[in-house]
Amino acid sequence: MAKTTKTAGGSTAGATPAKATMAKTNGGGDRVAFARRPENIGQMEVSRPQTGAEYIESLRDGREVFIYGERVEDVTTHPAFRNTARMVARLFDGE
Repeated sequence: MAKTTKTAGGSTAGATPAKATMAKTNGGGDRVAFARRPENIGQMEVSRPQTGAEYIESLRDGREVFIYGERVEDVTTHPAFRNTARMVARLFDGE
């Protein structure tokens, strides 16, 4: 527990200051529109869990991924990401 002590002026030293409010920025129209799509904020209607194949296909959505300054066209086939994508897909299949 943190100690609080009164100073000569009557204020408390060691007390936690109020949270600073940060200004919200847009960050670009396309990103904001992307973030508000139902499939990106958990508002999709789902009738059953996704399969591993559906998960792999969902990764092929035109996302922008860069590694070492180069754009990755397909994360499911790129050597740096394909094994991770397959491993997560296996989790969906329960293997």
